[in-house]
Amino acid sequence: MRDIKFRAWDKESKSMRYNAEDSLSLILSNKQDFELMQYTGLKDKAGVEIYEGDIVKCIMQCDDFTLPHMGEITYAEVFGSFATKNEGGKTLLHNHQLNSFEVIGNIYEKE
Repeated sequence: MRDIKFRAWDKESKSMRYNAEDSLSLILSNKQDFELMQYTGLKDKAGVEIYEGDIVKCIMQCDDFTLPHMGEITYAEVFGSFATKNEGGKTLLHNHQLNSFEVIGNIYEKE
């Protein structure tokens, strides 16, 4: 069974809150200026938890060959599954080599 976890991007303080109690307090206070993101249940090759909004590099499996791939982790409601999203569209995570994921950032914290 996978862990159900969330993190929250606090738009006011421009900071990520990973602590479940911090995220819960944002929700309970009815604060409107935050974005809630769910943990996918996966970790990248360095052991970093992968959440919605993360930018990942990975290997995509295409029949008999592989391709380098990069995209934002998002939830594809129509399939009820997490996916990567880039200019080419959405690709469900089961089409990737899961042991190849590397979190390189997220959509909120720009380096």
